[in-house]
Amino acid sequence: MKCLGWITIALALVSFACSSTIEGGAAGNTAGAGAGGNVGGNNGAGGGLLINLDASSTTNTSTSTATLPTADANCGGQVKDLKRRPPNILLVLDRSASMSDTSKGNIWTFVVPAVKSVIQSTESELQWGMLMFPFGDGSECSAGTMPAVSQVNPPVGLGNYSAISALIPVVATGNGTPTDSAITAGMNYLKSVPNDYPRYMVLATDGVPSCVGTASSSTSNGVKTGVTAAVGAIGAAYAAGIPTFVVGINSPSSSSSLNDLTEMADAGGEALPHATCPAGASASACAGATYTGFYLATDQTALTAALSKIMGAINSCQIQLQVAPPNPSFVAVKVTDTSGQSVQVFQKGSGSETAAGTWSYVDVANSVIQLEGAACNTISAGAGGTFEIWYGCDSVPIF
Repeated sequence: MKCLGWITIALALVSFACSSTIEGGAAGNTAGAGAGGNVGGNNGAGGGLLINLDASSTTNTSTSTATLPTADANCGGQVKDLKRRPPNILLVLDRSASMSDTSKGNIWTFVVPAVKSVIQSTESELQWGMLMFPFGDGSECSAGTMPAVSQVNPPVGLGNYSAISALIPVVATGNGTPTDSAITAGMNYLKSVPNDYPRYMVLATDGVPSCVGTASSSTSNGVKTGVTAAVGAIGAAYAAGIPTFVVGINSPSSSSSLNDLTEMADAGGEALPHATCPAGASASACAGATYTGFYLATDQTALTAALSKIMGAINSCQIQLQVAPPNPSFVAVKVTDTSGQSVQVFQKGSGSETAAGTWSYVDVANSVIQLEGAACNTISAGAGGTFEIWYGCDSVPIF
């Protein structure tokens, strides 16, 4: 029989050992069926490695749920209450005058309520901050309008709806679109945030960049320097571990603009699946989801839906496992809410699914688990529930 050794999950060290006795109260009473079988079991095949997902401590004697060494054929560990770590999200909001252009339907009138609505509904779960660009109302692409780290306001944090709502102006009056400078400032700010929670930027803009730093954007041999600079900045942020979602407000005026915004979305690592827009095709022909990798929002309903979809992706119930199971079929999952109520969650497609929700592997390496349904709600941001995953040893299932 082969047991596992030391395992590090989410920076927390979990140890375990093999034993010929079953101790503690976490083991279940019967063996379950299906790929997530009953946690534990009194049949000698129960037990498993219980993963600790909270990086704040390696021990938790007051709330440990189970987990002294178990049956000889299996392994045991420790667990503590999972405290969801809310992601840092910086809204990088284009406030250039074109956002209030009446010829484009004054899109600012629907941008503001959509943004406020989504932030208000998620402020207790996500750490919102904001950087508007350009800064002030000076000349286009001048040093005085370049966004900077010091202009992030408010800084990312929970409960920021009121602060953000008060700062968004009634009318967008900024001069120019220095997208590359805004992204670079946002990246440098998020890199300085003193926590290790996930970091994201959401770029909301109505068009392509008009500045390259303090210089005006130009087109050389068909290449737009502003787009190139913005793509480079977004790519640098992604390389630094900060993905960027790109939201195109209103329908861009040309097929090339669609391509430009999609190029930015691709660089950010969070683009929607898309095809290449045929050469010479009109903007309307390539405005659908098939061709645009960014989130296209032409009205308040569409913008609210786009932002909500992005928040769902950011705030998903995907659990990253630093070590994949020795045998992906010998796994059991359990969630416990803050009142101490525990429930077994079965693998999706196992035939044993219940109203408690399901789990499934997201990737071929079996290193990411997705919780769905009620199970996701139990450990969602702010809920404070506990997530447990039990690994069977190499050749011995836990059910």
